Amino acid sequence: MQNKFLRNITLFTITISSLYSCKPEEVITPFKEPPTIVDLDLLSTRKFVQRNDKNEGEILIVGSSSNSFTSAKVKFKNYFGGQETEWLTLTPSSSNTFRGSFTLKGGGYYPQIVLQKNNVILKDTLLPWNFKVGEIFAVIGHSLAEGQSPYTITSYDQQWCEIIKWPNQNGIDGFWGRFADKLRGKLQVPIMVYNTGIGGSNSYQWGQSAYGLEFESPIFN
Repeated sequence: MQNKFLRNITLFTITISSLYSCKPEEVITPFKEPPTIVDLDLLSTRKFVQRNDKNEGEILIVGSSSNSFTSAKVKFKNYFGGQETEWLTLTPSSSNTFRGSFTLKGGGYYPQIVLQKNNVILKDTLLPWNFKVGEIFAVIGHSLAEGQSPYTITSYDQQWCEIIKWPNQNGIDGFWGRFADKLRGKLQVPIMVYNTGIGGSNSYQWGQSAYGLEFESPIFN
């Protein structure tokens, strides 16, 4: 009986590509729906948009499904700050692909997508990856700015604060995770920090670099 049931399950696969992705700790519980196989294929690693002076940012969704459909729509549900949207239309670009560009208020969102074929719902799911519309910063400076041990603080909200580090920093966040967390609480938008601090540099070298002037260093020029 169980095997017969499994054979009769309609398998439906949806593939989403977006300018955003999520971390494992950001996975959320999807809506209850008939048993399906869901495959997410994120073709881009960009996941954060700088808001403008109106506290808005434009995001893009591009996706495809293994089953053909006739209509698609999306709702952005705010999980941190922001403002939930109404149902918005995704434009089909073929029988199994869609795309859409939307303006969101500053905040953190998860998208709910519905695909239909001849008014029959094929898929209704809250996707386990998010959009962030907020503030982006770049940090410059010497070893303290870089975050060399023991000058590192890792206790911060890593869901809505992102620290982009140099590969040779071995995962050190410096003070910038805590800095981002403080701003997240104050501004109520996600925060991203590019940590460009380089150990072995000094204020004179950064000053010369800021003006486009030459300088010498045993590490870099």
